[in-house]
Amino acid sequence: MNEAMVYLGAALMAWNIYSYIRFSRDASAKANLKQETKTLNFPILLLILFLCGYLAVGLFGKPDIIMASILFGGSIFVFVMLLLVRRITDRIQQNEHMRAEMEAAKRSSEAKTCFLSNMSHDLRTPLNAIIGLYYAGQPGRHIPGGNKGIPGQNRDSRAAAAGYDQ
Repeated sequence: MNEAMVYLGAALMAWNIYSYIRFSRDASAKANLKQETKTLNFPILLLILFLCGYLAVGLFGKPDIIMASILFGGSIFVFVMLLLVRRITDRIQQNEHMRAEMEAAKRSSEAKTCFLSNMSHDLRTPLNAIIGLYYAGQPGRHIPGGNKGIPGQNRDSRAAAAGYDQ
């Protein structure tokens, strides 16, 4: 029973080594961590030393229940910690991706707002002039906005438009 726990712990530690190697390669590739490669490789060395210790105890020692449970529990602890580290890094990457998407959407919205504002002004100004000329050329028609401008402006506009028709 005790030896089985030690060998199960060794098998789990081998899986932990494989998982950590995969994680460190993924992290290096995604985050461009060339300088931190030595730091990421150090835990692999420690995990391999733990695995050697498990195998030495299983092959050459006589593990009691306490030693077997400590070794097996250590493997489970490393397994859980690797899962947590993987989830945390995935969550950080998702947050960074969402932040980048939000910034892109914000820039797009600002560009759209600027475009519509400029287009609205560029269209509104000549259209107002055309509408004003249309109303100015119509005898007896009320000009929108009334006589808010220069006094006599409406009469001058109509006279100019009447003179233009001739």
